[in-house]
Amino acid sequence: LEAVVDPGERARRLLRALHARELKSYLPDATTLLAIAERGEFNCGSSAVLYNIVAVRLDVPARAVVVPSHVYAVVFTADGPIEVETTAADGFAPDRSSRAYMRFILARELHPGIGDSSVNGDVLRGERELAAEIDSITLLSLMLTNRAALDHARGDEEGALRRLQRARRLVQEDRRPQVAWFEAALVNNLAHDAGQRGDLRGALRILDTAPAEASGDVRRMLEHNRRVLCRELVETLLAAGRHQEAVTFIDEQLDARTEGWMAPRYIAPELQRLHLEAYRDCVETLVAAQQHDRAKEILRAARERYPEDPPLLALDVAQRQLWIRLLLKAER
Repeated sequence: LEAVVDPGERARRLLRALHARELKSYLPDATTLLAIAERGEFNCGSSAVLYNIVAVRLDVPARAVVVPSHVYAVVFTADGPIEVETTAADGFAPDRSSRAYMRFILARELHPGIGDSSVNGDVLRGERELAAEIDSITLLSLMLTNRAALDHARGDEEGALRRLQRARRLVQEDRRPQVAWFEAALVNNLAHDAGQRGDLRGALRILDTAPAEASGDVRRMLEHNRRVLCRELVETLLAAGRHQEAVTFIDEQLDARTEGWMAPRYIAPELQRLHLEAYRDCVETLVAAQQHDRAKEILRAARERYPEDPPLLALDVAQRQLWIRLLLKAER
């Protein structure tokens, strides 16, 4: 191919050569170059990556174009850009008429609603209006995102999360919110599963990996899950008599220097009430054991944290009276 002088003809022959030697079987799930190398299986994304890599090596400038249901390549020649449907051996400079393109989408099963005449026009309009030219690095990030979606559909959420985290490092800035949304939803599911297994600290560590760009419904899910996990962990510690550990854990949560959905303001109200209960139980235990100096240290920390005792208002009358008695007893 290097002997072919005309870049356009070189690009055309490259497409046929790849289909003759490497691209054997189209599969929607074949998202990796490894699938091409080992089994000859490809989809639009992986075939476009392979085509563009080789085209550039042959001194033919090439980029990818992403549309809502598909990815294809475009090469740049002296006569202008030429589109390349890399999933077909005869896809060089394809016919983009509505009828031909609709047959192509049907054959590749690229759009779930295609074939319904009521949506065909919308699909074609979207393909034209939303087309975006991207470089190979961004295309790799989209392939990772697609692979993550397949992993998620198979129930492998940890694998999906790993791929999304890699994709977020590669993806163009304007697509990061979409990747972040998907990644945050997976993080939330994994944290929920860990919480269901009783691994509350592990679940909180998983939540800490959620991207700060998370927004909308998934952000609210993350906030809710974090509040529930913090409450359950503190209640577990208190029930086990591990009052000091509960106090320390809440201190860490309230003092965390984080932004976005993990900022302390999202969990402070409920944790403050639990904090006061943990302080109270801790002081009560220490007083009963006649460890008055230690009890005073705990009370001093509580008063520094809450100089006006605002969480006290969340307790009922009996609890407030008990707290006040403990304060007086520990100070004597």
